[in-house]
Amino acid sequence: MIAYSADGYKKRTWVLPADCFTSSKVSLYRISHTGREFVGKKSIGNGKITLTLASNEMLLITQE
Repeated sequence: MIAYSADGYKKRTWVLPADCFTSSKVSLYRISHTGREFVGKKSIGNGKITLTLASNEMLLITQE
């Protein structure tokens, strides 16, 4: 799954597809013109994840 924001946002909560995300953690990767860079791991709570993105930032969210 990819999260992207042209303008950026703080603490936006996303509902993750239950059939795609069955673990309690996800890995986050920043995507840019040079490829992807590991950002960290984040816990999922009740099938949701809260993210903060800078303007024009794109994150790849993968199951742990």
